[in-house]
Amino acid sequence: MKNYNNFIIQGDTYKNNHFIYVRSDETPKEIDKENLKVFWAARILQVITQNAQHVYALIAWMYWADELPLPKVRAPDQVSASGGKRTYYSKHELIASSYMEVLDMLSFAGKAEVVEWREEDNNVQSKLHWRQTFCRETKELSKIRSMFICDNPFCKIWLHKACLTNAIKKTYTKLVDTEPETNGILKPNGKAGKVSKSKPFDGKFSAKIRDQGDGPQTIFFQDSRSGQKSRECEEASRVQSAMWSYNSISH
Repeated sequence: MKNYNNFIIQGDTYKNNHFIYVRSDETPKEIDKENLKVFWAARILQVITQNAQHVYALIAWMYWADELPLPKVRAPDQVSASGGKRTYYSKHELIASSYMEVLDMLSFAGKAEVVEWREEDNNVQSKLHWRQTFCRETKELSKIRSMFICDNPFCKIWLHKACLTNAIKKTYTKLVDTEPETNGILKPNGKAGKVSKSKPFDGKFSAKIRDQGDGPQTIFFQDSRSGQKSRECEEASRVQSAMWSYNSISH
């Protein structure tokens, strides 16, 4: 057996690290872009040939979210008890795995356009993409950071949970009527100013994000100022502007 960097099937060149669709006995011969999930997906790791008539590839399987095996311990964000799919997956998302096999090239249905989702890319959800890995041996998914997108049509910026604590500064300014010693609040044009380490709201206000199911995520504020009745306030997150209402990545 010999190793090669690429091979050609019906005029198409396949190389190491290319993504492919794999057919079974039940799948059609032609790729239907509206029904891609009838195929399996994989990534080519190495091309192996015995001769011109016997070409194989070592591949690593990519899981569609609906195909993910059950974890050893049920996860709080698991969609159902029958599979390992999580609530945050988009409909175009694949999960890379450590599950490897050697396949005959004749089982390939065609090349797949799959990109790695990076945090700075706001438009990837319309394409097939992956950002997480699944270990077949431990049945565990790699860790990811929660991301939220602003539902203000003039913003549409992706942010981590930690970024959203800037909302506390805006609430502090409104209720205490004092501008915090930082201009790190996200501006409507999506640009962020210089962030100071000063946190005048410490001990006075705290905030957390609550998952509202299919609706917008909401920031809840806890007012713990001395002399004030301790209360949890949703209104503070709603009256400011649409800047502080976020949808999760999967919606």
